[in-house]
Amino acid sequence: MNDKPANRQLALCRKEYIRLAREVRQKGLSQDAIDACQTTLAENRDGQWFLKPTAFLPTGVALGCPLPQMQIQKLFYRAAQLIEEWMCCQYEAGTPVFAYVPPQAYHITIVNRSHYEFNAVVPLTSDEKMNIERTIAGLHMGQVSVVTSGVFLTHTGRLFVKCLVLDDAILALRTVLAQTYPQLRTNIPSMVHIKIGHLMKNIDRQKLLEFNAWLEGLGNYAIARIDFSDLFTPAGRIGL
Repeated sequence: MNDKPANRQLALCRKEYIRLAREVRQKGLSQDAIDACQTTLAENRDGQWFLKPTAFLPTGVALGCPLPQMQIQKLFYRAAQLIEEWMCCQYEAGTPVFAYVPPQAYHITIVNRSHYEFNAVVPLTSDEKMNIERTIAGLHMGQVSVVTSGVFLTHTGRLFVKCLVLDDAILALRTVLAQTYPQLRTNIPSMVHIKIGHLMKNIDRQKLLEFNAWLEGLGNYAIARIDFSDLFTPAGRIGL
């Protein structure tokens, strides 16, 4: 893979992380987004809150779901548990504070077929998957790798594991698939990340500063290299 596109993708990711961090500092958390998580996106399963499948399952093409290395998946889940524990300390016992992405669904989105924030959720079809498989085969990638580098919070209350690219493979996949299949252009990500959950309660500005500082120390649970050898789609996996 070419280093120049990789450097450009890495620069775009870092620029977006900086923008998101600035947005949280300037605006705090969106109460509308927090409320939406509580009322429409989350559900209680045996005493634990999870996002509903429409809010986390890939509808197009993704890396992971599940992650190829179970130990890394466990680390990210532990980070999510610690975030919930921190939030629980801010509220009365029993208050729903955090909605998990199920660990087996951790993934990096390449392209979306649809997205719950923008349109009705319509997963990729079997026929679309067959066509995409032929396109992917022509790229001869073999493997896609990223390095994860900590956890960050967005203005909408989402918690992501930051991913840094090692080459231009993800950029190439996104570009080729979006150009070839117009239906896969919904909310194309501008960065590379793994969502681990949503906040279900707001945090005031002073506590938010403390929380973000605390998240920096949580980075040890989210530093790893992940090597992917295939892609997930709702219609079946595709080898790289």
